[in-house]
Amino acid sequence: MMQVESVEVQKHSFSLTQKYWKADRIVKCYNIAGRHIKINFLTQELCQQLAPALAHLSSPEEQSPDLTIDVLEGEESANYLPFPKGSSADYIAKSPGPWGVNLRSGDAGLPKMLGMPPPNEYLSWLDPNQKHAIQWYRNALEIPYYERGAPLRTLFDWWLDAQNLVFTHGAAIGTGNSGALIVGKGGRGKSTTAISCLRSERLNYIGDDYVALDASGPIVAHSVYSSGKLEADHIVDKLPQLLPCVDNPKTMVEEKGLFFFYPSHKEKLKPSTRLTCAILPVVGGGKDTTFKMVGAGKLLLGLASSTIYQSTSVSSHALGILTQTLAGLPCYELHVGTDLDKIPPVVEELIAKHEET
Repeated sequence: MMQVESVEVQKHSFSLTQKYWKADRIVKCYNIAGRHIKINFLTQELCQQLAPALAHLSSPEEQSPDLTIDVLEGEESANYLPFPKGSSADYIAKSPGPWGVNLRSGDAGLPKMLGMPPPNEYLSWLDPNQKHAIQWYRNALEIPYYERGAPLRTLFDWWLDAQNLVFTHGAAIGTGNSGALIVGKGGRGKSTTAISCLRSERLNYIGDDYVALDASGPIVAHSVYSSGKLEADHIVDKLPQLLPCVDNPKTMVEEKGLFFFYPSHKEKLKPSTRLTCAILPVVGGGKDTTFKMVGAGKLLLGLASSTIYQSTSVSSHALGILTQTLAGLPCYELHVGTDLDKIPPVVEELIAKHEET
């Protein structure tokens, strides 16, 4: 387990000086879970690395943002980070060597901060009261593929929690008015199930690894990323038609194959779906895909544990929302067969059983 060090973070409001921002900075705006987010990318390289996963949620810049994120890179920009001079965070940001600690501040009365060591080397800072966040990378060109597929996860995790939503490690698939939450640890068939449903004429894709859950009324899963990941041999053998969507074809043997489904599948990408059932995939040995109804506790164990593992700070309130979500949905175990063409019709059948009219 990595060492975690508590740090003090200044309470003052922070903003980068206008002099620092380059004239050619890139501004992108997005609508996530009905909230408007503005992202200022310092360099073209940062935008190229991080923006593709969010492109399906682009929105007009004219709207007043609910959150502004400044995304920076490089040693020079470290001088403009909001960390007290001489603090551990300040030292690490300005140190040329590899980091050896995680830095974390979770006090509700202070801005939140997290530092990640290599290979995914970044610092995140959020002040929800000021609706302002900063993400700093040492080098944009060294951002790993999984960070490009799900960028700014730490900031979205914190910020969505402040919006009474949960940044959830799960997938979601929907029709026009109903959908299924797909849960489970990595390697259990969650991504295979979600991505195979792209071939269905009726099913829409909300997300693969992460969605934002809202249980304040009817339970809704909101899209955050248009990306997906699968093992290379799975893509080549089972889903070769998706090879043109792979972003990292030269390295997908060492890594997983990373997909960006926008713009190639933009008609299948939807910003949200109302959830009417939940599914736990289990990799079976047969050709066909079948299902059986199970208790919510079986799915909650997988959903809560994987969300906690992926998160930097899961609150008791967030765990309550996860419990409430599964307690309010019919839950199924999906035995995923080797014939992936047979997965979408079974998922359609499950959703249709509980479809909203």
